[in-house]
Amino acid sequence: MIYVGKSLISYLKSAFPAAVKAPKCRNFFKSEYTYTVEFDGNSIEAKFLIHEVVEKYYLDVVVTGKSKAQIIKGLEYIQAAIEKSDILKDYIEIVSYDAISEYYCNKIYPKLNELERNLRKLLFNIYVANFGRDYYQMTISGDLQKKIKSVIQAKGNEERKETERLQKFFYSMEFADIQQMLFVPHWTEVNERSKDDFLKSHEDLSKLTDDELRKAFSEIAPRSDWERFFSDKMDDDDIQSLIDEIRRSRNSIAHCKFFYQAEYVICNKAMSKFNKAVKSAIAITEGKDFSEKNSESIKEAFASVSKRFEEYKKSMAEALRPIFQISQQYSEMKEGMIKNISIMLETIQPTLQSLSGLKASIPLSDLSTELLQHPKEGNDEKGADDEDCQSSESEDDSNI
Repeated sequence: MIYVGKSLISYLKSAFPAAVKAPKCRNFFKSEYTYTVEFDGNSIEAKFLIHEVVEKYYLDVVVTGKSKAQIIKGLEYIQAAIEKSDILKDYIEIVSYDAISEYYCNKIYPKLNELERNLRKLLFNIYVANFGRDYYQMTISGDLQKKIKSVIQAKGNEERKETERLQKFFYSMEFADIQQMLFVPHWTEVNERSKDDFLKSHEDLSKLTDDELRKAFSEIAPRSDWERFFSDKMDDDDIQSLIDEIRRSRNSIAHCKFFYQAEYVICNKAMSKFNKAVKSAIAITEGKDFSEKNSESIKEAFASVSKRFEEYKKSMAEALRPIFQISQQYSEMKEGMIKNISIMLETIQPTLQSLSGLKASIPLSDLSTELLQHPKEGNDEKGADDEDCQSSESEDDSNI
């Protein structure tokens, strides 16, 4: 404490009238007082060690008790009593070692540690599941990417640098960065492309109806990553204020600053509530989102196979088209020949029928007689005689 007026020992005696000064020590500029603190049915022993250095005082308060909690209660009691004594009117208080804050920081740090690790797991789960190796490039703003890269300070060639960034990106973010990433509305690269496509296909927006414009605006309007990926997994509307409260306390906890009971109570409540929501979101992500992503991948794979099969069918059809054309031409030729033959048969059918009727109307005996009466032209006399002889022989035979 820096002296600006009344003696420190005077304020100390007014705050703790029952304090007893220890026997004088050899150091003229050092004093020691003992005091028994009674509170909540507990009794602890306190010792005040005062060093005076040219109008400056160094006050050490040493408390002994049965437990850390009891000791901290005693220190809190003493601190409150000193502040009520109006000592700050004449002294500027500088706390060089704050055992009370140390106690509450140590008490809450494991909870902060668990929360940050769970939150980091959730971020990796969601962003990597949705975007893979491009997880921090797809939705996180360029300015924030640049800041985090400067924190990581990756070394090596470009491939090694990118690998290190992928491994450490969310480890290198402060709570303020996480708040910006989650809750600041912005357009992603996908949104930008969708917006450009919409404007190109609708150059005259006046031609669209109000409903069409509202629908387009709702689809293209900038959104936060919280809306895109997290809101359906955390039904608490107060998440942003919880994160803000934790962020304010986190700085004190991480950097060993003032952190007293009132802050501990508020921060502990916020951490417990937020950590519960984060763990629930992790369960939803791993139980539902991962399965949906796998299903989407399988559907896309089947769709790709189906598309390739259709392309194969199309290419095969193109390759076989000449063969099909030849076959078709042959079929057409065959059909033409059959048709022509049928026409020809229909044409000659009456002739065939008339010939068949003629044959049936001429008796065979008449034909033979006709032939005997009219021998073939060109037969000589010898031939005639031979025929006469044969005829005579036949008659003789018949007579026999």
